[in-house]
Amino acid sequence: MPETTISATLLGKLAVDNCCENCFWTRFYGKNMPFDHIPGSYSTYDKAEKLAVESYVAAGITPPWMAQFGEIRRLIPAPHWSKFYFDHGGLRVRGVADMICDMASGKLLLPDFKTAKFTESQEKWIPVYTVQLGAYALAAETQLIGMVERLVLIYMQPQAVGLTSDMQRDDGVAIHHKAFAVEVPRNDEEIHSLCDRAMKILSGPPPPSQSDCQDCQNFQMVADLKKNGYQE
Repeated sequence: MPETTISATLLGKLAVDNCCENCFWTRFYGKNMPFDHIPGSYSTYDKAEKLAVESYVAAGITPPWMAQFGEIRRLIPAPHWSKFYFDHGGLRVRGVADMICDMASGKLLLPDFKTAKFTESQEKWIPVYTVQLGAYALAAETQLIGMVERLVLIYMQPQAVGLTSDMQRDDGVAIHHKAFAVEVPRNDEEIHSLCDRAMKILSGPPPPSQSDCQDCQNFQMVADLKKNGYQE
């Protein structure tokens, strides 16, 4: 068994331009970092988005916002992260796929749902998500689930631009989410290269902080406060 295990999400962070290797090292060894907290409401949105797709497929229909990628024949249950991985040298990359679609073509489509508007600020994270989905493709094929032919990001964009009658409910407010799909390329060579880089970073001491890294600056501010005490 490989000596080091990381998530596909963490591996993807190395794909960002000017990635801070100190923060990558710290996220791995520090585990649950305060700036990585995700509000619980997002898990509710995520579950609702998956249930919507499941209801379509159960009725023999491909969701309209996914039809451009082909006909979905059935959904394959996503394995637990401990059984969904691939190995590269001394590194194991694991994760949990949002959904695994068995297509009429006989191959798989892997969608990843994002509850956010597709804006310029979101676009810069596509390299991270592309590596994450690519890692899931390698895991699906390693575990003999099937051959993956397409990787897709599906942004569920909140559309609350003004109160409308269909949003009003006696028990609250219903917010419409409009789907926007973005297909991303698969690049196994890049993923294996990032695995080598990850192993190099994680097998050594903490890399130097980057002067232009906001997270490094925040860490230093907290360290200075604890060392010197708060002074207004």
